[in-house]
Amino acid sequence: MRALILAGGTGTRFWPLSRRASPKQLLDLEGGGSLLRATVDRLAPLVATESVWVCTTAGLAGKVREALPEVAAERILAEPEGRNTAPAIGWSVQTMVAAGGDGVVAVLPSDHRMADPAAFRRALEAAAGAAGDGERVIALGVPPT
Repeated sequence: MRALILAGGTGTRFWPLSRRASPKQLLDLEGGGSLLRATVDRLAPLVATESVWVCTTAGLAGKVREALPEVAAERILAEPEGRNTAPAIGWSVQTMVAAGGDGVVAVLPSDHRMADPAAFRRALEAAAGAAGDGERVIALGVPPT
């Protein structure tokens, strides 16, 4: 399984803490690293670092590279133009396929908090198994609290 983490945005939803140059996914809100860092960390060991891709904006690509030095620069994708979530996913997955490989891609936001990362990985693994034949899209969700 490969993971595509969506880490774009304009930094307006968590104002005044977030700004265009430091959107919420780059903030350390709980003292354990940024939300983006937590997203990558919670995927291990289910998704290897070399299978992690990040879609971000051109303006944030450098900061994302700094935040995630273990993710190869060519897997940090800077959108040519911000067009919201669905186009970002479509463009990123097309780029991932062109780079080689196929199979299940988990698309994840970079700014969520998960209280139980192990349970999340189990749910993600089950979803990947269900989507494994390439004929399904699986959506996972939790009631927000």
